[in-house]
Amino acid sequence: EVEGISPDKIVKNILMKDDRGFFLVVLCGDKRCDFEKVKALRSAKKVRMATSEEVKEQTGVDIGAVNLFSYPEVIVDTGVLELEEINCHPDDNTKTVYFPSKNLKDVLPDIIIADIAKG
Repeated sequence: EVEGISPDKIVKNILMKDDRGFFLVVLCGDKRCDFEKVKALRSAKKVRMATSEEVKEQTGVDIGAVNLFSYPEVIVDTGVLELEEINCHPDDNTKTVYFPSKNLKDVLPDIIIADIAKG
């Protein structure tokens, strides 16, 4: 649990890389990313998680503090929209911002929403 919230109610942001470059995936905290689904969605040959060095280089922050508002290409798993609210760290792992999930497309109109979770 984070801040007294169960993993299925939190959101995690994972920086990933494929042959086209870096992008962010957003999943519920209890879900794992299905790399095959992401590969198909992006028509990529290979998809992998960014290394800690790449995360720092690309975002300016450490793993765990990547902000979904500060990365240009974002794929959000459909399960995230089932949450009442989304929480994220504003590039600082000691602070958390909450907002209604129903407003996600209003706040980030260019995000891609897709089923990218395993299972």
